[in-house]
Amino acid sequence: MQFLFYLLVSMVAFFGLVFGMMVTFIAKDELRQGRNYFVALQNVIVASATGVWLFYLNLDLYFVVILTLLVFFTTYLNESARKSYIFYPLMAVLFYVSSGTNLFFVLESSLIFLYGFPTASLLVKGKKDILSVLLNHLPFLVIANLLPLVFP
Repeated sequence: MQFLFYLLVSMVAFFGLVFGMMVTFIAKDELRQGRNYFVALQNVIVASATGVWLFYLNLDLYFVVILTLLVFFTTYLNESARKSYIFYPLMAVLFYVSSGTNLFFVLESSLIFLYGFPTASLLVKGKKDILSVLLNHLPFLVIANLLPLVFP
């Protein structure tokens, strides 16, 4: 896969945070009511990304379902909105691993993009938070784009 294409896809996946910030400023009143839904959406997306990765590894379907549910409930019990600071670098590794197969790459990239919506909506309270949220999630871009250079 060409590195330029890989770089652009990683930037588009990261751009989900920016779209989530735009949603935050467009629909401020609805965010207060939908906070629980955004947390649930974060958990579903992390579990889905894990499930897709495990399925890609050709593991037994029952094992994939059990581990995916385990990841969902583990993330559900962790109510911190800042858990994305841990998940984004992990998703960068998934992003790199998925680049070997087109279907898997498209699925993981889409899930990372979608994960940015609720993440930014939960973390951005005002305009002063925009830069800090982007900088705190920047390791995704760094890790995702260094891995193919280190391990070609």
